Amino acid sequence: MIQNYGAFLERDGAGFKGQIKLTGFKNGDIDLSNLSWTYQVGLKGEFLEVYSTGDNEKFEWSDLAVDATPSTFTWYKLSRSWYSQVINKYPQWYHVPRAWLEASNNLLVVFEETGGNPFEISVKSRSAKVICAQVSESHYPPLRKWSRADLTGGNISRNDMTPEMHLKCQDGHIMSSIEFASYGTPNGSCQKFSRGNCHASNSSSVVTEACQGKNKCDIAISNAVFGDPCRGVIKTLAVEARCISSSNIGYSLY
Repeated sequence: MIQNYGAFLERDGAGFKGQIKLTGFKNGDIDLSNLSWTYQVGLKGEFLEVYSTGDNEKFEWSDLAVDATPSTFTWYKLSRSWYSQVINKYPQWYHVPRAWLEASNNLLVVFEETGGNPFEISVKSRSAKVICAQVSESHYPPLRKWSRADLTGGNISRNDMTPEMHLKCQDGHIMSSIEFASYGTPNGSCQKFSRGNCHASNSSSVVTEACQGKNKCDIAISNAVFGDPCRGVIKTLAVEARCISSSNIGYSLY
């Protein structure tokens, strides 16, 4: 069996190592030891940049009939007209970061290994309506508060030891309400937060004042901000905020 995984596989070369023959033929054995080998996989398409567009496009694409039999190891180019059919009973979801997208005329090129149907691919935009964060006193402060005081010795100093929570809705959205806020020992995870045995009573008011009506906000994780609801315990701030489009209310604060 040919190895098809492992470290430095790309340096191993193609084909079999050593002597290999096909036997059982009427005309005798066939020696494959000195033949040239290549692996026809999707990485070759990446190397040849089959996804290039415009004047730099290097390949001619063939139209695919709707009733075509799905093929394996095939590149598909989905143009600017996205298909919207439901995929299947067991869909596979992939997140395309917004930073990868252009304002318009985005192009998707797909390499299909197992014979899926490209006509069943759909793309949907999604906006996060709820954002959450959880930051503890034991966390490090933000990077901007770090500085190199001694470049020769390699020592790094921190101007301020206070951690911060950063909340941000997507562009064009603001935090309309603070659904949950607790400074102390909150339990749970996003959309399932609950108060713990230690809770600062002013948690909601502090976070609301800092964040409501804004696209983004920063909150220091400190007793100086919330008071100390339980001495000798490391406190954590957990927040859940709801984002809405700023066009719904006619303004946005940043």
